[in-house]
Amino acid sequence: MNRILDFRHKKVFDAQTYTAVSFLNKKRNESILYDKIKDDQEIEDFIISANGSPNYLVNLNFKKWRLLRKSDQENVRIIETVGTPISLLYNISVGIATLKDEALLI
Repeated sequence: MNRILDFRHKKVFDAQTYTAVSFLNKKRNESILYDKIKDDQEIEDFIISANGSPNYLVNLNFKKWRLLRKSDQENVRIIETVGTPISLLYNISVGIATLKDEALLI
């Protein structure tokens, strides 16, 4: 795979779903080019202007990939490297998630 275009919530096809188009090849790639549509951008304009920001495979966490545009990559890097990680200060456990705001049963 060498490129992903993320249309987020924009309706690309006649279906109510999130759409991302992946371009595949048979080469060994060093990076995945990623771009996502802006809220105020038209689909046709996005397709024409999408360049993609390289997300280098060596920098991707093998457990969870985080594909981002270049400006977002830098912001996340700054946030994650500033200060002491909260996991070193506190014992954090996972809460309960119902994925339904109207109901929560314990």
